[in-house]
Amino acid sequence: MPPFMRPPPELNYDPIRLLDHVYGDFNDARNTTVKNLIDRAILIPKNKDVDASSDHAVQFFPGEKKTYLSADRPAQDENEGAYPTELLNSKNPPGFAPHQLRLKVDIPIILLRNADPVQGLANGTRLFILHLSPRVIEAKILTGIHVG
Repeated sequence: MPPFMRPPPELNYDPIRLLDHVYGDFNDARNTTVKNLIDRAILIPKNKDVDASSDHAVQFFPGEKKTYLSADRPAQDENEGAYPTELLNSKNPPGFAPHQLRLKVDIPIILLRNADPVQGLANGTRLFILHLSPRVIEAKILTGIHVG
């Protein structure tokens, strides 16, 4: 592995120290610029590690946290009620957001599904959260031809 891809040995993969190393001190206004966020990312290969790091990241960034929950009702079919809602909410299949999605204003996120590819909202698009409403996340596109 090339040296630039290896984390410094003193981090020992502690999520908080890794976030601080990659994103810097967010009490310092110079580090909260969108340009700073575009140039940095943490790539994590396993879902369980992504969830743990995401939880730490939301705590790391300043601001008020908002939690979004997935839909709890299954589609109407003959198997309705076959699985308890609690069981379904505990699962986290690849490519899906977790049951509880915790976000804050002014944090970077990555879109997991194609929402509107023509307008630049495709899988993998990096976004910056501007406003969190009860059912809407307003964000600015950070990368690609539809920046802004």
